[in-house]
Amino acid sequence: MNHDVAVDESCIAAFRDLRGKREVNAVVYLVTEGTDSDVLAVGEKGNLTYEELLRALPADKPRLALYDLPFATPDGTRHHRIVSICWIPAATDDGVKSAYRHAQTALAEAVDAEQMTVVATTPSELEYHHLTSRAQ
Repeated sequence: MNHDVAVDESCIAAFRDLRGKREVNAVVYLVTEGTDSDVLAVGEKGNLTYEELLRALPADKPRLALYDLPFATPDGTRHHRIVSICWIPAATDDGVKSAYRHAQTALAEAVDAEQMTVVATTPSELEYHHLTSRAQ
């Protein structure tokens, strides 16, 4: 895979849906190999529970996901924070790992929004309580 990653306009539109619509709280992206550069494309989007989001991340294939993470602070105040998850299973080829890391950066630059970033190689790194403790 190439190190240059082009962010398709549909990826930016999906992010806008995530930020602006209540019926979309998760977007899962995938990187496809192009001739001159890799291309980030929307794989799935919708209103997913956290468990459904985790099931949308294949155990053996990397994905990039944006998720509007709901959580409560210790005093009970409810919050939401957009989390950028770069899911890269440990057995992933180094070139593919690099492509997904570059895609995460390219997407963050394209949407120009503050978000918490996570790179995970094992499911335990994506446990809900780990993310919510970082989000606070």
